[in-house]
Amino acid sequence: IQEKIRDLRAALGRATSVSFHSFVRGAGTRIEIIVCFLALLELVKQRAATVAQKKRFDDILVKAII
Repeated sequence: IQEKIRDLRAALGRATSVSFHSFVRGAGTRIEIIVCFLALLELVKQRAATVAQKKRFDDILVKAII
């Protein structure tokens, strides 16, 4: 999870926002996707990122908190 947190922080450092779908695009397994989601939740818990979703089952937009 720590590695994915670093990856997500790096992605947010390159752009103001990242779609969750694009972040997990390279994931090979369901487990990797779950780990990416847990990393996302941890960043939200740390108040390092916010998430938004327009409607149910839409992509999740992740934004860094500056």
